[in-house]
Amino acid sequence: MRQRASSPNKKTQNNQKKQKRKKLKNVELEEMDFEAYYNLLQDDLFKMHVVFLSEIISRINSINARFQARNLSTHEIKQLITLCFTSIAELIIKPSEFSYDPLQIINQDLDQITTREKLLMKEREFLEALVTQISGQRFGSLLDLPNPKKKKFFEAFSPFLVNILIYLGKYLPFNDNILLSLEFLQLRGDPVALKKNIHLFNNKYTIVNEEELNTELNNLIADGTYKYWANDIFEMWDILQDAGYPKLAMIARAAQTLPTSSANIEQTFSEIKLLKSNLRNQLSDKSLEALLIISQELRFNPKFKVSDALVDLYDQIFTKKRKALGNLQEDAKNEDLQISSQKQQKTNEVYENKNEEEIETIFIHLSQEANNEKSD
Repeated sequence: MRQRASSPNKKTQNNQKKQKRKKLKNVELEEMDFEAYYNLLQDDLFKMHVVFLSEIISRINSINARFQARNLSTHEIKQLITLCFTSIAELIIKPSEFSYDPLQIINQDLDQITTREKLLMKEREFLEALVTQISGQRFGSLLDLPNPKKKKFFEAFSPFLVNILIYLGKYLPFNDNILLSLEFLQLRGDPVALKKNIHLFNNKYTIVNEEELNTELNNLIADGTYKYWANDIFEMWDILQDAGYPKLAMIARAAQTLPTSSANIEQTFSEIKLLKSNLRNQLSDKSLEALLIISQELRFNPKFKVSDALVDLYDQIFTKKRKALGNLQEDAKNEDLQISSQKQQKTNEVYENKNEEEIETIFIHLSQEANNEKSD
């Protein structure tokens, strides 16, 4: 049978591709007109393109960095996605049509030409807005460009910004009911909306009894939620619990435990690899969990100190564990000896039984031979 030819492995293929790219790149560099490239860098319009794109990337990346932060709170998610959208929208949407509620812009369907004519700035207004909102030192010369270059810039980046808004509206969870309901964590706004959001969240996860929740909500609204506002959300809900609103505090804690992004999980797995290395591959799950908690505590509180009381507690636990381990080993040793003794006894019994059977067989055989001799 004809054997199939073995294909080169992935490493070899990747190396070959890299070498090809390198050769092509070298050829391109050799053939490049360096004078033309230098002239391009001197072009004011090209500079404006670079400055503008770097500004857009910087705005989105700054918000993305906050999304990746470990200390991101649940109630901040809506604020961040709103900021992400509005920081781009303010560069292209007319001030008269601009709104800090992204849904008011998204729901108007930016794909339609009539909608764009209604919402988007014209060329002059667009360029002036960019100069105002982006650092003047970097972008001030935009208005000094010749009219044809200004027009080129506008025609390139006006639809570019609109497409960014369309994709943000498509992929960011502006219509997520649970996300919208998390506004209750700040205890601000209309009491009717506050009750609606809390009930929506509780119905989704069934955290507390509805009747008890209604009682606490009515008392809180009658009492005046503004009394409990605080700079720190966690502190505010601790105060509310002590003030006689334990069910509401329970719902708030459940909301604050929701994962804000997958960044924490990915970072934790990376941390596990550092803690449970090849040299420490025998760490138990409990020890690993304890090390992760300590690591996180040190990250959020670098001034965390190991007190004498903690050292004493560790010594007590370690001594107790070592004693328990010693007792287990002793018990296991005694059990092994007992099992070994039982096995030996059983073996002897089998051997004895076997000897008795053999003797009985021999006796019967000899008796038969004796009887045969008599008869002869």
